Amino acid sequence: MKVTSNAILRSEKSYAWILVPVICLMGCGDSATDTPEGYYEAFSNKQCQQYFECDLGDGDAPLDRATYSESQCSVFSGPLSARYKAYLADGSVRYDATAAAACLASFSTLCVGGDAPECDRVFVGTVTVGGGCRSSVQCASGVCDFAGGSCGICIATVADGQACGAIGVYCGPNSYCDYAALNPTCAPDGASSTSTQVEFGASCASTATSDRYCAPHLYCDTTEHCAERLVAGLLCDPDVDACASGTVCEDDGTDYRCRTAVKTRTVGADCGLVGTQYVICDASARLYCGDNDVCVRLAGNGEVGSECQSELDCRNHKCVTDASVGICVAGNLSNGSVCSDSIECQSGNCDYSSAIFVCATVNTCR
Repeated sequence: MKVTSNAILRSEKSYAWILVPVICLMGCGDSATDTPEGYYEAFSNKQCQQYFECDLGDGDAPLDRATYSESQCSVFSGPLSARYKAYLADGSVRYDATAAAACLASFSTLCVGGDAPECDRVFVGTVTVGGGCRSSVQCASGVCDFAGGSCGICIATVADGQACGAIGVYCGPNSYCDYAALNPTCAPDGASSTSTQVEFGASCASTATSDRYCAPHLYCDTTEHCAERLVAGLLCDPDVDACASGTVCEDDGTDYRCRTAVKTRTVGADCGLVGTQYVICDASARLYCGDNDVCVRLAGNGEVGSECQSELDCRNHKCVTDASVGICVAGNLSNGSVCSDSIECQSGNCDYSSAIFVCATVNTCR
């Protein structure tokens, strides 16, 4: 699943999709922005709805939607990370509740929600130029220069309208280097382009000044107009998110067509393309499609020590994977313990700054 609207969420996890039960979708009140944690959860939930209802231009999306449900979505984002909690605690990052409210309100237009400039201003760096930093989000300038060390220094940036493009020259936060002109200059994000949601039959062709996205349950067809999604049996392009909900675009060796997606809870059942249907092993029954295209059950019952492929397979949502099958972990390792993933640590931080990864208190470089 691919959701990438907010700079903070993008940096939080390497997962491309976000999934805790969806408790707030289109009608969150101001209470969602009272705390950074509340905002983060609300934003994640809204992105989940966006993912399941909008064409994000990702050919892999229909299979993800067929495998999972919107109600599972937020598990993969988890809570606000230990790093950002540490930055907020020591004051190197400030939370802006006003910007958070404006960001959440932008989802009133679902398929372009989260693209509002305020979404990149929810977490504001307070460290001035020359101050220590571990992440660019801590810097008021928006740039932390590491110069080869684990701790860096906040460095100055150039203002909008000034020249950029040279090595070591950075534009300020919420700005970018615009190479459209002969002499590149810094410009504010959104200054040259706006996002618009359009309806059935309307053009979805993006221009230099406007990014256009189709409304929910539509997709952008080959003529660059919004069209109804394709039903099972129709020809499809695997690189276009066009098949209707409950179907996936799959090749039978002759051509790609939208195939009805069905789930099975039977160990040993064939999975993948079976006849005219795409069979999915039901993850809620701890099944996955194995190497021989048959459904295999993960060992264990979801408790610590059980096999897992994702957080959804563990009761505490702590799965460490370095292969096709991983293991559910307790997440209770003390500082100094060897680790491979932050979810193994009590501190929520597996420190990668040395040759041996160990659980440690977050170093904010302050």
